[in-house]
Amino acid sequence: MAPSRTDELGFRKPRVVALGAPKYVGDDYLAEFKTEFDYTVLEATNREETIAMLPEDIKKNGTIDAFIIRMGTPPYEPFDQGLLGALAPNCKIITSASAGFNEFDVEWMASENIWFCNTVDAVAEATADMAIFLTLAVLRNTSNAERSAKSGTWRAVPGLVPGRDPSGLTLGIVGMVSRKEGGSF
Repeated sequence: MAPSRTDELGFRKPRVVALGAPKYVGDDYLAEFKTEFDYTVLEATNREETIAMLPEDIKKNGTIDAFIIRMGTPPYEPFDQGLLGALAPNCKIITSASAGFNEFDVEWMASENIWFCNTVDAVAEATADMAIFLTLAVLRNTSNAERSAKSGTWRAVPGLVPGRDPSGLTLGIVGMVSRKEGGSF
């Protein structure tokens, strides 16, 4: 059965299209989302396909109110008028699952009265975690330890060289990492 394009009162649901299927969204969440929105996925795999498919989708299914762009976007970039022009003038918001926005022509979007939203803090905590992990990995020499363990040479002479013990060391953290992880120590 096709999803309803109207709500229980007969009003048109806002049409939301995602560029590619979301990878980390549960079925329950999508089912609930579809009760409020006319949601579909544009199955384009690159920029050229998107440029060709977007106007056809609009012609077939109607204007798009919101456009979702998931992470992993290099095959589509840049997100400019050439790629997204078919959305104007009806689209009201374009969202990105990325933290940055260098690949998005926000000036063009603003000129079309399209809001742009990204997920600035989406990866901040994971990035801070990785910075701490990599710092400890360098101190503890874990890359060489893993290589020795995999090759079975960890007992051979000269053997596995122990890494440094981080206790007693002073670590200076600057920037976003310190804001996210500083309270943990």
